[in-house]
Amino acid sequence: MLERMLAVRLGSSRSLGEKCLNSRSIHNGDCHPIYDRAMGTTDKLVMTPAEGSKPDHHVYILHGPLTLGNLFTAQEALQSTASVLILDLAGVPYVDSAGVGALVQCFVSRKKQGRRLLLIAPSDMVQKLFKLTQVDSLLEVFPTLEAAQK
Repeated sequence: MLERMLAVRLGSSRSLGEKCLNSRSIHNGDCHPIYDRAMGTTDKLVMTPAEGSKPDHHVYILHGPLTLGNLFTAQEALQSTASVLILDLAGVPYVDSAGVGALVQCFVSRKKQGRRLLLIAPSDMVQKLFKLTQVDSLLEVFPTLEAAQK
């Protein structure tokens, strides 16, 4: 369906994706709401460092979508050299394929180096995405920060 949406041309020379990016309203069927929300460029990712229970635990609280457009913001945290990196995803409404890829790459890289990546409280939508992409069995996910730090 996404391929069809991207291939469709609307009355002007702009593609459907461009129309979705430039419009702020429901598009009378011209654009899928999930596609429009995920492709929006105004949604920022804010990462706030928090204190972990141990000095070698780095904790970051994320607010906003984890998407291709926001990955540079996440790079500082994902490249942490702490033995345990904890990302609180409670404030992340959605993650796109680039975000999932970055989390998986971070997890694999850290595991090879004997370090851990722990994810805290992802939203229902993010959990469903993890299950759909079958990374739920790979990533370490916990309901709370306290549970992750045990």
